[in-house]
Amino acid sequence: MAHELSMQNGRAEMFSGSGLTPWHKLGTVVKGLLTAKECLAAAHLDWTVKGFPVSVNGITLPFPNGETENTWQGICREDTGACLSIMKGRYECIQNNDALDFLDSLVGHGEAVYDTAGALRGGKQVWLLAKVNGLRKLNGDDHQSWCLAVTSHDGSYTLMLQWVYERVVCANTLNIALKGASNQVKIRHCKNWGDKESEARRALSLGNDYFATVQEAVKKLGDSLLTPDQMAEFTRVLVPTKDEKEVPTRTQNIRAEIHRLFHRGAGNTGQTRWDALNAVTDYADHFQTMRGDNSTRLESSILGSGALLKQKAFDMLSDDSLMRSLLERPHKATTTSVQSGSEFAALLNR
Repeated sequence: MAHELSMQNGRAEMFSGSGLTPWHKLGTVVKGLLTAKECLAAAHLDWTVKGFPVSVNGITLPFPNGETENTWQGICREDTGACLSIMKGRYECIQNNDALDFLDSLVGHGEAVYDTAGALRGGKQVWLLAKVNGLRKLNGDDHQSWCLAVTSHDGSYTLMLQWVYERVVCANTLNIALKGASNQVKIRHCKNWGDKESEARRALSLGNDYFATVQEAVKKLGDSLLTPDQMAEFTRVLVPTKDEKEVPTRTQNIRAEIHRLFHRGAGNTGQTRWDALNAVTDYADHFQTMRGDNSTRLESSILGSGALLKQKAFDMLSDDSLMRSLLERPHKATTTSVQSGSEFAALLNR
């Protein structure tokens, strides 16, 4: 399906504990969940995976390059038998509950509450979203903190946690990688509860450090005025085209929408680089055209193409020399060498 949400027997593998049906009425609404195990059960994600030897015509396939002592294995769901990936024989299967329950200590102590869980691409990726208690201020705006934990059964990445901040006034999600502080944390797989609680505390501490860096970075954007000409050039570089003399209608519409949100988006004044960043996040989260079903919007805004667009905008707006040079740019085909710092977003967007 276009939205990539895992479906089994016509049922979405997803739940929401917020009292709202998630992703266009595709999930299960529940309340009062306290553990990751309960969340995964509500989302119909309490299945397990197991490795099976890979063979052709009865012959077990060995590794290439003479590694005959090792063989490949197919990682399969035990409930449906579906093969999620082909991995080397030494690959260790980690079950959904074992991978994601490290946040139980934070939830159990009332520091967070599980909100949403789901699976993508038939179960290859499984994620759990926790809402951290208490609002935080960024440039005077209230922001809600979220912890997004993701694991995989196809070797695409290890268990990772990503910090996401939601601007309350407009529900825009801020998830950017910064120099010196990443919004992504790799979590070591632990077999005993004591180690898991330690990992959760470590992740929370790193999240606090990340937020402090975000505060400093966005304050600079809030203190930096953006002229109309700079904003016009910013959108041209952000959303480039091959020939500025013949700009496609779709590109014109995207630029115009970002301009509109810069001036009229919720909480924006149309004056600063912070307003410009929020215009881009507003567009990526709520107005960007999705292929097929709009249920891709959450994934895109946090993990995929929307996250990459936000990262590119932040990198540009934080570069003083680039922003100064925008006023000197001739109106012709524009490109940028700004790279996204979000490895996680790029990974899931492949």
